[in-house]
Amino acid sequence: MPSNTCRLQCQIFAWVLICYPQELRERFGEEMVAVFEDLLRDAVSRGDAAAVASLWARTLGELLSVALPSRFQINIVVAGVLSFAFSSGLFLVFFRAIS
Repeated sequence: MPSNTCRLQCQIFAWVLICYPQELRERFGEEMVAVFEDLLRDAVSRGDAAAVASLWARTLGELLSVALPSRFQINIVVAGVLSFAFSSGLFLVFFRAIS
């Protein structure tokens, strides 16, 4: 696999990090990219396409099981609070209208 392909895959991985919470990216983002690059270069140097595919499979698995849920967890709390407040306001308006 050419070096340009490795660079492109590392860049794609760096873009994937946007799915992680900002605090985690700021603290560990550079290290995460460095580890990914080391694993990728090792697999490529061995000519092991299956290892490259496995690395991406693990990366996508972690994205779906760790990054996105932790990223959206905060948004879910905010959405729940806003939904409760909006529903409460609608009920108050409704009860005032019928009384």
